[in-house]
Amino acid sequence: MVPMPRIRRLVCAISLALIVFAGVQPLHSGRADILNPTISVHDPSRMVFSTEDGRWYIFFTGNGTPFMWSTDKINWNRTSADRVWPSTVDNFNYWAPDMWNEPIHGKYYLFYSQSSFGSQNSFIHVASTSSLASPAWVKEGTAIASVSGQGRPFRYNAIDPAPYYDEAADRLWLVFGSFWDGIFIVELNPSNPTQQVSTPLHIAGGRPGPNAIEGAYVFRRGAWFYQVVSVDTCCQGSNSTYKQIVGRSTQITGPYFDRDGVDLRFYGGTIFTAGGGPEIGPGQFGLYTLDGIERFTYHLYSNSPFGPSRLGGRSIDWDASGWPLAVFSTAVPQGMYRIRRQNTDLYLHARDESTDPDTEGHIEQDVLGTRLSRNWLLFPTTSPGGDTYYNIQNVGTKLFLSIAAGPGDNRAVLPGAGTDFVRQERPGDLGTYENQKWRIIQGADGSYSIQSYRSGLSLGLPSTSIEPGLTVHQKPWVFPNQATMRFLLEPVVDTTPPDIVSLAASPNRLWPPNHRLVTVTVTAQVQDDVDPAPVTRIVSITSNEPVLGMGDGNTSFDWVITGDLTAQLRAERSGNGTGRIYTITLESRDFSNNVSTQNVTVVTPLSMGE
Repeated sequence: MVPMPRIRRLVCAISLALIVFAGVQPLHSGRADILNPTISVHDPSRMVFSTEDGRWYIFFTGNGTPFMWSTDKINWNRTSADRVWPSTVDNFNYWAPDMWNEPIHGKYYLFYSQSSFGSQNSFIHVASTSSLASPAWVKEGTAIASVSGQGRPFRYNAIDPAPYYDEAADRLWLVFGSFWDGIFIVELNPSNPTQQVSTPLHIAGGRPGPNAIEGAYVFRRGAWFYQVVSVDTCCQGSNSTYKQIVGRSTQITGPYFDRDGVDLRFYGGTIFTAGGGPEIGPGQFGLYTLDGIERFTYHLYSNSPFGPSRLGGRSIDWDASGWPLAVFSTAVPQGMYRIRRQNTDLYLHARDESTDPDTEGHIEQDVLGTRLSRNWLLFPTTSPGGDTYYNIQNVGTKLFLSIAAGPGDNRAVLPGAGTDFVRQERPGDLGTYENQKWRIIQGADGSYSIQSYRSGLSLGLPSTSIEPGLTVHQKPWVFPNQATMRFLLEPVVDTTPPDIVSLAASPNRLWPPNHRLVTVTVTAQVQDDVDPAPVTRIVSITSNEPVLGMGDGNTSFDWVITGDLTAQLRAERSGNGTGRIYTITLESRDFSNNVSTQNVTVVTPLSMGE
């Protein structure tokens, strides 16, 4: 963890600790892998493997339930004939099909939805085949249906099925639902999935406004069941605000809670991934592995106005508390940057360069000028699984870029009410305080979106105005907003070395001259206008007397550097001289490799009174 300052011009007292910055990673965009850029895919199922032909299959929304296939999970293929129901048999536009990973009692069961936009009159049907390589599909019937006006506790919409099969217990569950009261789970007969074994149970919902929640997927890892759900506006192309949230439970039937302990039935849900940079509206999670790495499929839109949805793939990492993270790799190296709004001469500044965030914490756009607050330090932290987030510190104020106070996730963001502001704050625990974590995602045009790790929303201006002083907000990454949300990161070269204000050695006088080694600690005060914590260390020690001199006992060695700011010096001097003076040379180096050096002395006098 990188210790960060709390004052405008850093004065850091450095003793024994080594300041460690996250290593600079290779330059990547953080973009998703588009598994086939020519196939339009919406609501993809999970990947299902067929041992007969060695192919992986994904089904998706469309007339007759289309599918595509792959032999390596990377390169995907389909023809117009690749659909469950030929056009002469059934040409209905079925939605969001899904299938368990392998046969259940010798059959592959495909669950698929029949509905229309805005309707609660919906059905989840079941089809089966004993082979995917040479299928003979049979319509088994309906697993569950919903009707308009259905009241609680059955105010669900029967679409977006996702099965979960416990082979050891021979129990089959179906997660489903959309809008109304949200997501439900029901147990089905694994020998005949059109038969319900239990009453549908509510496991997620409580969204405000239209209660936009759907596309749930449940999987087990260790002792936990995880539920990933798509929320907000779907199916609007590049105007979609779809994102994915996650909760977990020790029981498949819930209740599911997010990282804050909020129940997913009552507006809980930790952001898993949200649109930004080159992708919009990520939704419809599906788990798979590739070369031993856990990954997920999902659909996404390109950042053009009317681009079709595509199949994306991205890796999953797991934090120390057992929460899944969608992996975004390093987009820019650690360093100092100016953040310029694309196609303008306006840069992000701390308003009034205020160092009191309680009085003035807003971030604004302004002309470049000479203020130090035009410069920002980007500190990437990369997990072992490759996920990268950034802490972003203002050079002028030494405060950190943060989303508005409060829980900080998308359930607290109200446009125009002040909770959508982006502000600067004193540093929290930068390893855990998610309000100050950011993703930086590079688009195809070289611009960047800067997305809150916590809320899933991106930095942007409230309008297309180029008026200086406009306050920065957090907003969903949708096409109409993007002119106000694309930024260029301009590296700033720091050529000024750190200023070593003072040095002190303790002890600075070695007595008595008994030829023993004494531990000496150096305390340094260093200040730098850019680097909040230059690395300061002892680089050499010299003596004004020879190592082996007359009267010093000829004991070796006379000094050794034991730490960044500690050394051991021998308490001795030549009896026929004026005393020994050790000169300790320290180096202070900032992350731009600017270096200052300065000396501090420790003496062994000729006599006790000197």
